[in-house]
Amino acid sequence: MRKADEIEQLALETLSKHQMVTPGQKILVGVSGGADSVALLHLLHQNRETLEIELAIGHVHHGIRGKEADDEADFVRHLAEDLQIPLYVTRENVPAEKKRLHLSTQEAARLVRHTFLRTTARQIGAERIAIAHTQTDRIETILLRILRGTGTAGLEGFPAVDLPLIRPLYAIRREETEVYCRQWKLRICEDSSNLSLAYRRNILRLELLPYLRDTFNVEIDTALLRLAEIAKQEADYLDGVTLNLIGEVVERKMPNLWTLNGAALRRQHRALQRRLVRHALLGVLGQTQNISFELLEYILEQADKRQGGSITFKAFRNLAGYLTYEEGTDTLVVGQHLPEDIAPPWSVTLKAPGITLLPDGRQVEITLYTEKGTTRLSQNVEHRDIQQGNLSLPYATAFAIPNEAVQLPLVVREWRAGDKMSPRGMHGTKKLQDLFTDAKIRGRERSTYPLLVDEGGEGKVWAVFGLRLAADVISLEEEKRLQEMPNRIEIRIETKTLL
Repeated sequence: MRKADEIEQLALETLSKHQMVTPGQKILVGVSGGADSVALLHLLHQNRETLEIELAIGHVHHGIRGKEADDEADFVRHLAEDLQIPLYVTRENVPAEKKRLHLSTQEAARLVRHTFLRTTARQIGAERIAIAHTQTDRIETILLRILRGTGTAGLEGFPAVDLPLIRPLYAIRREETEVYCRQWKLRICEDSSNLSLAYRRNILRLELLPYLRDTFNVEIDTALLRLAEIAKQEADYLDGVTLNLIGEVVERKMPNLWTLNGAALRRQHRALQRRLVRHALLGVLGQTQNISFELLEYILEQADKRQGGSITFKAFRNLAGYLTYEEGTDTLVVGQHLPEDIAPPWSVTLKAPGITLLPDGRQVEITLYTEKGTTRLSQNVEHRDIQQGNLSLPYATAFAIPNEAVQLPLVVREWRAGDKMSPRGMHGTKKLQDLFTDAKIRGRERSTYPLLVDEGGEGKVWAVFGLRLAADVISLEEEKRLQEMPNRIEIRIETKTLL
């Protein structure tokens, strides 16, 4: 077992090897109060001058475990005060999110935690989020994925760096963080839920892995890590080959509609075919979490036989995807639409300033700029409401609207017959139905292009996400024009679901 100084040195080597931080960066450290996160915070604080980094702490009270969670929040608050590190806290209602989004308790907790950390990092200017995942967590993740069924990409478990996330404890075992805390005499909080067999990960940690070590392979941890490294290297190679084929096989027709050339697809090895289809699915849906092996095989077999066929599937939460092979054009079509059980009318009121979390795990962030300064979420936030609604934003965008032109609140809703807008780059107004027709967006596909509407004013349509911006709207990439608009509302829509 390594000693505290050896553990610290290994963490520093991991930071350097994976180029996790650079001098001058601000790092938001996720701290729960357990041994892993306390050890992570302590070793980063000990080396902050050497690394030339600035630290901040983020803590989430999940609204579960009652007094125990209250005590953890108090503990982290005192820890931040002792170390004189800025603290950002939120209190969430995980049971409500679990019910609303049809998630497990752990999935809902992870969603609100990652949403808060990513949002806070952006708002305080932290370029990295340090989380306390250990080598032990990685081993458990690999085994869980094997048991559930995974491809080679899933065998990695999780990477050391997934920007903005960094994992400085990537090579350190959980029991070593406990040793580190004991030797430094650091106080920690014990999460009683870690001993509950109600959670599959705990069953694996407390019962299955010990059984496998005792019965099959005392070095199973090493074997799983070796498998992960081999799988990662081979997946990296295949991903590189796949990217070189994108231009030949895949075409992005619209944000929500990609196609694959059937003849070019058939020329590739099956392993590359699956990766090419997954690439298109990722582009359309933002993730491929629920895309099964059987689903991919079905549509590839249709392409092999050159027989028309289509399959619709629930991609995640409130968004459905579809794969269609069109025999006449020898084309594989990847698209999305809202499921039939989500019927209009619907709308989601956006918090301004602040974050509105959508049911599929994506988020909309609004920041208010004036000549006097910027209005964002404040430090030491004790509670942040999560808005409700039945919406998945299909396409990322970031833009600004003049303050004086908007009457809050802003609402995201479905398009309706008669909706009009004044599109940027066009003269006058145009019916959205005509815009959809011109873009060859048909039927239910139109439901995946939601509108940003000024409900506080005259109901002006400011954007059709993934399709058009209104004339007064400017992209956040237009830096010169942004400087000429000191009083503005900036809106960012995440492209990737956090679920």
